[in-house]
Order: sequence, then C-alpha cells, then structure tokens
Amino acid sequence: MSNAFRSYCINPHCPHPKNPMHTNSCPDCRFELLLRDCAERSAFGDRYRVLKVMGRGRFSVTFLAQDESVPSHPHCVIKQLRPTTSESHIIETAQVLFKREAETLQHIGNHLQVPQLLEYCEDAQPPYFVQQYIKGSTLRQEIKQSGSMGEAGVKQFLCEILPLLEFIHSQKLIHRDIKPTNIIRRQQDGQLILIDFGAVKSCQDDPESSSEQTTWTDTSIGTQGFAPPEQIAMRPVFASDIYALGVTCIYLLTGKLPTNFPYDPSTCQMVWQPYVQISDHFTEVLNKMLEPSVRYRYQSAQEVVNAIDLLGAKTHLLLEAYNNGERNFAFKNMSGLHLQNANLSGSLFYSSKLAKTNFQDADLSDAYFGQANLSHANLRMAKLGGASFSNADLSGADLQGADLRFAYLSNTNLKEANLCGANLSNANLKGANLCGANLSNATISEAQLALVKKNWTTVLPNGKRGLGS
Repeated sequence: MSNAFRSYCINPHCPHPKNPMHTNSCPDCRFELLLRDCAERSAFGDRYRVLKVMGRGRFSVTFLAQDESVPSHPHCVIKQLRPTTSESHIIETAQVLFKREAETLQHIGNHLQVPQLLEYCEDAQPPYFVQQYIKGSTLRQEIKQSGSMGEAGVKQFLCEILPLLEFIHSQKLIHRDIKPTNIIRRQQDGQLILIDFGAVKSCQDDPESSSEQTTWTDTSIGTQGFAPPEQIAMRPVFASDIYALGVTCIYLLTGKLPTNFPYDPSTCQMVWQPYVQISDHFTEVLNKMLEPSVRYRYQSAQEVVNAIDLLGAKTHLLLEAYNNGERNFAFKNMSGLHLQNANLSGSLFYSSKLAKTNFQDADLSDAYFGQANLSHANLRMAKLGGASFSNADLSGADLQGADLRFAYLSNTNLKEANLCGANLSNANLKGANLCGANLSNATISEAQLALVKKNWTTVLPNGKRGLGS
C-alpha cells in the first residue's frame, strides 16, 4: 500500500493510534481503520468531512461523512471502491458492481424506501459515490434490542417490503442481498428502507459480456444462508430475492441466523418450524418462499402478496394497532383497505396513501389527513366532524351523506367529489377546489361557497350546475 493510501487506527485507546498501518486492521486492537490520506485529504476534496468508517466489504469501504457545502452540514454516506484483493478478475467484477450500484440508485433512488444518490465521481481515484444517510436501526439491531417478532409483526414487515420488492423487480433488477442488516427502519417515520445495492443485477445485462459470470472458487454474490442455490450457482432470478426475504422472516420470528438452523439433507430445506409458533397458513407461505428449488417457489412479490391476503392483513394489523393505542399512521400506504364501520377517530394520517380506501360509515372524527391522498376513497356516511384535510387530495372521493361539520378543508382538492347530502356546517372551505363536485342537497352556506373554487360543472346544493351567486 502506497503512502497515498496509508491507514490509521481510529481507536483512541490503541497504543499506536497515529502510526500508519499497512494492513486491513490494526494489529494492536483490531479496530477499523480510517483511510485518512485517501478519504479526507484528496479523494473527496473539500466538500465532505469524513466522520468514521461505517463498514468494509470485499469491494468497498463505506464512510459516514458531513457535506460541508450545505449550511446545515447534513450527514451522508460515501462509498469508495476498494477491493481487498489484487486478483484481476475480481477487481474487474468489483468495478462492474460498483458502477451498477451507483446507476441503480440514480435510477430508482426517487422511491421513498431507497436511499437517494447525491453524487457519483466515476473519474476519481479510487471512484466513489455519495448517497443519502438513513438514520435508524437495522432490523438485526432491532431484534437484538427488542427480541423476536410474532406472526403479526412479520406480516406487517411483509406488507411494507413486498410492494418495494415488486417495484425493484419491475425495473428489471434483482437485489441479491436482502437480509436484516440491509433493511433500516428510519427513525424519522418508521419507514423500512432497503439499502446496499452493491450486489444488484440487471436482467438487461448481456450475460456473455458480464465479468461476474467468472466462476469463483472462494467468493460468491450474496450472503451465506440468505442466498438460494440458484444464486450461489450464479443464475439468480427474481424469485431469488423471495427466498432471501423468506429467510429474513425466519430471522425476525426467531432471532436466529440461517447458519444456526439444521437443514434436511434429503431436501436441502431449512428446518425452522420447531422454533416458532405461527398459523398453519403462514407456515405454508414461508415454506413456499423458502423452497430450495426455484420452480416450486413463489415467482414474484405479487404472488406472495396474494398468498397472505395483503390487504386483509394490513386492515387487520391497522385496526389491531389502533385498539392497542396506536394513533400515528402518517406516511403509511393503506390504499385499497377495507375499513368500513371502523373507529379510527383522532388518528394521524398525514401524507398517507389512502386512494380507493373504503371508509364507509367509519368514525374518523377529529382525524388529521393533511396532504394525504384520498382520491376516489369511499367516505360515504363517514363521521368526519372536526377532521382536518388541509391540502389533501379528495378528488373523485365519495362523501355522500358524510358528516363534515367543523371539518378543516382549506385548500383541499375535492374536484369531482360526490358531496351529495353531506353536512358541511361550519366547515372551513377556504381555497378548496370543488370544480365538478356534486353538492346537491348538501348543507353548506352561501358564505362558504364564496370561498371555494367552482366551475360550470359544479352541481350546487339546489341541484343546478354553475358558479352560483
């Protein structure tokens, strides 16, 4: 290792913390090394200040840093290409995977459950890219701290992660390294974030030209126990991620890594059932996710969704959480759920996705729906007294006969909504969009109508179309 890439131990108690090391770990204390000359002084310029090493893999080093170019100095993650071997074919593979990871984040980083790519410096020596820092705990850290989950918790996990996996596969990408340490529960809102796309494979790659087709005797793509047989054999498919997700579910249920389970020698199946107490149906679902033979496994995330009745499970889990005292459902995706007659009064649904959700006859009084998407939701006869819909999208929603007394609907989009017979007494409608809405027989004053946006397709309380007086 040249002087330009000298390393230093970052353990303050190490007897030789300032001595340059030429190994991958300090011989005195085995702490991680910070590549100061490379990372802080030249490779990243003056923009980023490295705080610590976050991880070190076969192909790269990951740093936690601060962006000095922004006044708030936000944290970010820098990933630098640095293979731990001099073997040319592995270095070539590392370069391909590193570039592909950056390109993948650039392509899908706008998804709320994937870190954003902030900068990619392909021409730097060594190359690096900068991505959004996700503050929170990995699922492995969560299980170690709080203990294993029950069936309901794991189903909730699947409810949150399967739509993301379906999205990734729709982009012709296979993650290839789904595991508890690569899923973070964001501290800000509890959202699950999938990280580390360093092993991602594009199904649009030309297999004849892909350097990763090289047969390695001591290295494979993926993590032992989580990667299925076909992935170890360098033939991953979308169902390979389903297998890894199934193994992750077993970890969440037991707190045990797959390498700690026995395997049936005749079928190569993990023997996990004696360690859990779950329903027979969910056992069948997990067994099919964990099929060693890819032909008998679920082929897509949607198949798993259908098998566990995702909407039914999400509805049950939401109502169970509410009955247990939970009121914060902000940022959640609850589109299409069947919540008719449910009591969810006083709940927080800020920025939640509730399109086409069935709230008929539900009690949603004093709930907060600020910036939520309720387009084409069924709110017929719902109790919405005192509820806040500030800047929410209720376009095309059915609010026929709904009780909206004292509701806050300022700047709400009610375009083409059905408000026939709704009670809007004392509701704040300033700036609300009622173009094309049906207000026939609705209880609403002239003063309120004067504050809303209307057009010639708006049906007024008297049944006539027009702008009114």
